[in-house]
Amino acid sequence: MFEVAMFRGGAYKHNKLVELIEDVGGYILESRKVAQEINLRFAVPFEDWEYIQAFVVEELDGSLKILPLLMCEVAVVSPTISRHHLPHSVCDIAEFYRRRGAFTNVIGLSTGRGKIRTGLTDEEIKIINEHELAVIVLGNFRTCIEEKVNIFDEIRIPKIFVGAPKTINVDVSYLGGIGRKGHRFSTMHEIQLLEALIEKSSMLIKELKKELELNPPVYPVFYVIDQIKKNIEDLQYTIAPTPLVPKLNGCRVNLPYGHYNSALREIEVGEHKLKEISNMQKSYFNDSILIRLKPRYLLEV
Repeated sequence: MFEVAMFRGGAYKHNKLVELIEDVGGYILESRKVAQEINLRFAVPFEDWEYIQAFVVEELDGSLKILPLLMCEVAVVSPTISRHHLPHSVCDIAEFYRRRGAFTNVIGLSTGRGKIRTGLTDEEIKIINEHELAVIVLGNFRTCIEEKVNIFDEIRIPKIFVGAPKTINVDVSYLGGIGRKGHRFSTMHEIQLLEALIEKSSMLIKELKKELELNPPVYPVFYVIDQIKKNIEDLQYTIAPTPLVPKLNGCRVNLPYGHYNSALREIEVGEHKLKEISNMQKSYFNDSILIRLKPRYLLEV
């Protein structure tokens, strides 16, 4: 497996860091240069992480930060998109995840308000299940939260519930102290709550990574993404904020499924074509292409 991290600092001699990352079998995920500062996101094998740390300390003027959620799409789910539920907790939580490397999508339910009529549609379930993690932001009342938790049973991915009560009488992963607020998260206590949410999320993702390690794909996700970038030139010109979103076991390509799925299927990845080592489908979330890599044992049979 790989350690994913971000280097931020002076652009001077950063090319040497890029060369070192590539020499140890790592991958550059994103490189942004603003004036004389570089923001570099990359992945390197776990066993080589210490070499990268030592090089940055000795040779470069900058900082390294591990991003445990970099390969994750997080669904931040709100019961509705109305002012009754949405601001400000949902927006602040989504932004905090982005700053920790995750890709976030805010999802407002069509029938999430109240205890009697609340529920999820089949389409909403499918959309949320495309992510690696679901953060479900509920309200301030314990009885309401406890009754709503059960409607999310069909969500197969790891999920965390948050709300105002410190505890609830349901056996789920829950973090209290975060309910509906009329202001942004700004105090030290509120920031600590967000940090606790990130820590809880990182633990769940770590367990998910361990499961994937038991049945790894033929090629690392980063290598597959690299081949897609080399073969699909239009990724450079799409207006999507993130043309290609890396995931723990694949990626999301933000190009129209109907126009590009055929070309993607024929991309050569090592000794295989992409269609042989992955399952490809149109996203329920939008017109993008969702690619999930098959475990190695399926191809060895």
